[in-house]
Amino acid sequence: MPTDRTFKVVLGLHRETPIPADVQTLKLAYRTAIVLDTYRSWSSDMVFDSGLFVALLTTIDRSFAPSTLSISMRLYEPERLQTFHDLTELDAFYTAHSADPEIPEEATWTRDGQIIAKGFSERWDLVGGPAPYHDSCTFSVFSRTPLPDTIWTQIRETSLALDAEMTELS
Repeated sequence: MPTDRTFKVVLGLHRETPIPADVQTLKLAYRTAIVLDTYRSWSSDMVFDSGLFVALLTTIDRSFAPSTLSISMRLYEPERLQTFHDLTELDAFYTAHSADPEIPEEATWTRDGQIIAKGFSERWDLVGGPAPYHDSCTFSVFSRTPLPDTIWTQIRETSLALDAEMTELS
């Protein structure tokens, strides 16, 4: 049965890909982007699927084990930067505040005191953007080494369990 819960995975960079300064400084040469489609047939607004985001990022997080993860999200009313120390904490926040979830701004994975990967949001849902990012909430993970090939099977299994579909791997 067709689903509105779709996403793409993009490996590497496009001409339009924003590259944060940290990425170059830390020599994080490999990019994996989770491109969450925001269209839902039941909503006139764009939708950020926080459950799908956490599930897919959990799969990526496992590939960096053992590591420590910290996630930063801009919150409003009052405006502040909220830090989450793992994906379980982020998921609990989304569950408690599910009315209008936002994608985190940044994530940092460390091992033995060294940064091994960083993630950054790309808000193409605010500006349109080129294919394959058009109207998406994208989260790009930059790492020192490519993610293992086994992760694609795990991502497909995760998406099937959530009635979601990876429509593109490029």
